[in-house]
Amino acid sequence: MYAVSCISVAHETAYIKRYQMLFEKVVIPALTTACLACSAPLLAQERIEIPLSFEELPADLWSKNRLAPERTADGLRLRDTGTGAFDDASFWQITFEHDLPFGRKMLSLDVTIEPSHQPLWGTHLFQPIIDGNEANPALGEDGTPSFEKSIAEDGKGFVTIPQDYSAQTITLDIPKTETRISTFAFMTAGATGYDMTVSDFKVIAWPEDDDRVFPQNATTSSMGFAPGHPQSVIIEWSGFEPGADDAADSVIVKLSGSNDLAQAEEEITVSLPRTRSVASGSAVSRLSFDLDPGLYTLAVPALGERSAPAELSFEVSETVAPLTRMRDEAWGVFHWITAGPEGPY
Repeated sequence: MYAVSCISVAHETAYIKRYQMLFEKVVIPALTTACLACSAPLLAQERIEIPLSFEELPADLWSKNRLAPERTADGLRLRDTGTGAFDDASFWQITFEHDLPFGRKMLSLDVTIEPSHQPLWGTHLFQPIIDGNEANPALGEDGTPSFEKSIAEDGKGFVTIPQDYSAQTITLDIPKTETRISTFAFMTAGATGYDMTVSDFKVIAWPEDDDRVFPQNATTSSMGFAPGHPQSVIIEWSGFEPGADDAADSVIVKLSGSNDLAQAEEEITVSLPRTRSVASGSAVSRLSFDLDPGLYTLAVPALGERSAPAELSFEVSETVAPLTRMRDEAWGVFHWITAGPEGPY
C-alpha cells in the first residue's frame, strides 16, 4: 500500500515538474512578450510634446542696442548689427504663457551658431533662464545631461558652443510641480559677430495625476504691529477659481486672541475675489483689523478638495519699543556691512 502510494506520488511529481518546465520556458515568455507588445503603445503615450510659440519679438531689455532680433520660421535669430567686438552682455525674454501638466518635463530647443560668431568669453554662448530662474540641463533616459553647463567666475551658468559649431538640441529641466511656463529668457555672452538662432521650442512631458493638496497661504508682518496702526493679513486662496460657475461668494474665517482683559473668538465673513490679481495671478483677499494689544490667531478654512486649512499668528504690541529695537538691530547689521575698509558697498 505504501509502495503504491510512493509510486503514485513520484509519478504525479514528475508529471507536475514537466508542466512546470513547460510553463516556465514557454508560457511565461509568451505571456511576457504579449504584455510588452500590448503595453508598448501605452508607454509611448506617456510621453507628450507641447509646441510653444510666441507672438512678439523679444525686446532688448538692457538697451545695449547692439544685437537685433529676427523672427525665423519657428524661432528667433539674434544677430550683431555693429562692427568689432561686443564685449558685453544683453538680455532677452521670450513670452510663452502656456499651461503644462504636472509631472516630469523639460524645455527643448534647437541652437544654431553661424561660423562668423567668435566668442569672447571662452566658449560661452548664453545663460538660460526659465521664469526668472537659471535653468539646469535636463537628464536623459540614461541619466546624462543634454549638455554640460559651464559656470563662469560670477557663478552664472552658460550654454557653450560646440568645437565644430554644429547645431545642438538642448533640454532644460522644468520642476514637475510647475504647471505653467511664462517666459524663457537668456543673457548673451560677449562675442564678435554674435549670430545665434534658437528654434523649435517645445515642452516634453510625462504627465502624472496631480493629487496634491495646497494649504491656504496667509501672510502678515512677521515683526508684529504697533498699537494704533491697522493690522493687515493677505490671503492667497487655494482651491478657489474666481469666476467659476460653482465658485463661492464668501467664506468664514475665525479670529481668536487674548489680551490682558479677555480671550475671545470671532467669526468673520470674507467676500471672495471675483478676479485674479494682476500682479500675482492668484485669487487674493486683504483683511484689515483694528485690534487691541495682544496675541492673535487667524484660522483660514479649506476651499474645495485640493486645499487645506491654515492658521496664522501675529502680535499687536502695547508700545512701539519691540519694533524700534528690531529696527535698530537691522540698522546695526547694515552699518557693519557697509562701513568696512572697502565699503560702503
